[in-house]
Amino acid sequence: MERKNYLYEELTEEEKKYIRGIVWKSARKYRRDNYKRNQVESVSIFDEKLDQRLLMVEDEYSFVDRILTSDYAKSEITLKAYTFEEQESIVNALDNLANESGIKKYIEQLTFKEKLVVFLLYVKGYKVNEVAKLLNIDRKTVYYRDFCIKQKIKTIKEIMKYGK
Repeated sequence: MERKNYLYEELTEEEKKYIRGIVWKSARKYRRDNYKRNQVESVSIFDEKLDQRLLMVEDEYSFVDRILTSDYAKSEITLKAYTFEEQESIVNALDNLANESGIKKYIEQLTFKEKLVVFLLYVKGYKVNEVAKLLNIDRKTVYYRDFCIKQKIKTIKEIMKYGK
């Protein structure tokens, strides 16, 4: 079979359809991947009563957002990961906040790393990508920890509801 020289010969209709299909498939995959990545993940682990308790507590925990301006492009903003000491202070602040707002039973069941995710996602309102950068972990790890947090909260709610 002789190879076709695409620089001199026109594409057949079948070849055009094939290339168009590849382009559309790639475009759809790109949109799907970036749409998921750019979505604002607004999730709640608490019911409305507990959310209101959290809102009633004064925000005394004013951590400096670790935003630095890039030297290469002033318009780009990068997040710097928290140090271990800063992470400890975040967890302590979350524990204090939980004690003040009456949700200690939910928070005390969480691990140190899960408490960091709770504070940054739910109290400070960071997006998943920002939390991943601040904690120097992968996005999938943030999603997994969030899943584990929700499972623990659900279990605690069931125990409280049914007294198991």
